[in-house]
Amino acid sequence: MGARARAIEIAAGPSLAALETDARFETLMRSLRAQSIRGRPEIWVSDDGTHAARISRAGKKLTLVFDDRTAPRFGDFIRQRLGSLYAEYKAENSTS
Repeated sequence: MGARARAIEIAAGPSLAALETDARFETLMRSLRAQSIRGRPEIWVSDDGTHAARISRAGKKLTLVFDDRTAPRFGDFIRQRLGSLYAEYKAENSTS
């Protein structure tokens, strides 16, 4: 659920209606921040059990963090192949 949908859901709740305008806004913002903080990153584990990367999603952004301690240079390996990975993605997801 996106932030807008969450905000609408929270605003529709009975507890918000009883508050003054500023308090409603502060409560809404606090609720939205609390929900976004709760999203836990996913640890990507390779077939050999190496915890090589962490994937987190916040809003419309996905972040991929490589751990150089457990998989040295894996991030560089992926970075060098981003062009071909994107071309492969586009080929598989083309709408033509």
